[in-house]
Amino acid sequence: MEQEQPKRTFKVKESMRLDDGAHTGEIVRIDYVDEPYQYVEFVVKVENSTLELNYGCPQNLSANSKLGRIFELFGRTLKVNEEISEDEMKQIFVGKKVKFVTVTESVKRDGQLREYARIASESLKPSN
Repeated sequence: MEQEQPKRTFKVKESMRLDDGAHTGEIVRIDYVDEPYQYVEFVVKVENSTLELNYGCPQNLSANSKLGRIFELFGRTLKVNEEISEDEMKQIFVGKKVKFVTVTESVKRDGQLREYARIASESLKPSN
């Protein structure tokens, strides 16, 4: 007989606000999104906060792509036709201190205006 998995529960938390501007943090993990598009999501924990923000890049890896520029900012030179594993990506990025700029985005959902912090494009950089 198959053992029943415990049911997942969710605790409602107070909404957190992050002011627009310069911040520091640490990349705590990398998520890979395949649907509806292939993206690499760098998950950044904001310093002195429990807040985590995602910085997404299309999985296209070349010297001129958004993802390629992140690799080069973190000191990894890219060579055409080489393959980089998820393990190597973890070594390069996870645990690294970063600086970035956030902006507040507004989205209307179900008739209500919702705001959230987003890491501005091209602003994620190593903080050293």
